[in-house]
Order: sequence, then C-alpha cells, then structure tokens
Amino acid sequence: MVTKRGPYFFADTTMNADPTAEELADIAVLTANTVKQYNIVPRIAMLSYTNFGSAEGAVPTKVAKAVDICHKNYPGLIVDGDLQANLPPITTS
Repeated sequence: MVTKRGPYFFADTTMNADPTAEELADIAVLTANTVKQYNIVPRIAMLSYTNFGSAEGAVPTKVAKAVDICHKNYPGLIVDGDLQANLPPITTS
C-alpha cells in the first residue's frame, strides 16, 4: 500500500490456518527479504489482539515467540510485537 508516509508491505498469514511461531518468523523474514529488494529497510510489526502481552492467550504468546525467534536468528532485523493494528492515532495538542 502506498501512502503519504511511504509504502507499507503486508504479509497475510491466512494461507496457514494456525501457523506456528516458527512459521510466523519465517513469514516475517521472507517478507523482509522482499521489502529489501525495493531498497527499503524493513520494519516489521507482528500483529495480534494485544500489545506486548497486555492480555493472555495462545495467539499473543505465539507471536511473542516468533518475535524472539527473529531477534535471535536475525539480529539485524527490526521486528517488534505483539501489537494491535487498530490503535487510535496519536494526536498532539
């Protein structure tokens, strides 16, 4: 998606009904490699329904594990999460 702030790339994991943490990490890395082909430094947000474990559950735990795998195996990759995608915009007054 091209926006006023620049391009955004999305990787949709719905091809896998219930991807493992390892599969999520692989998807993140493959997406990062694709983004690099456009001479853009990838910054990855791993999405869930929580923010950094703000609620318990199997999904945020799995996403956090995927982030840990990325940090361990690809230390130069900028990746963070788990994060909600529907946060309100930050405004300044």
